Amino acid sequence: MNLIDWVGVAKNALWILGLAVVLAALSYADWWAGVNHQRLTAALRTPLFQTPFNLGMTLFAAGLASTSRSWWEIGAWSALLLLFAWQTITSWQAGRRISRTSSSAPPASPQRPDRPVDPPHV
Repeated sequence: MNLIDWVGVAKNALWILGLAVVLAALSYADWWAGVNHQRLTAALRTPLFQTPFNLGMTLFAAGLASTSRSWWEIGAWSALLLLFAWQTITSWQAGRRISRTSSSAPPASPQRPDRPVDPPHV
């Protein structure tokens, strides 16, 4: 007797994970914009944000396509899944091109000479 529908749990975990990735991408873009004294809208246009955001939306659409019941819902979510997957690939490639041609790509952890890093407290 198995009371938990593990397939249903996995299907619903996809869209929950997707929204978590979207939230993390938004949070990181907001932090990065603040640290670099830029507007959030400028950070949202970069591949640094676009790639994880589109990946999260791909997972979200996959989760909703897998839990949909009617053919038109499955078709609509599958179309969005393909569009977001394409956007994920193109933004990732754009980010790779930028990082190859320019050293001004935003680092994951910026080093700022005006703000020295505090030593760890023991």
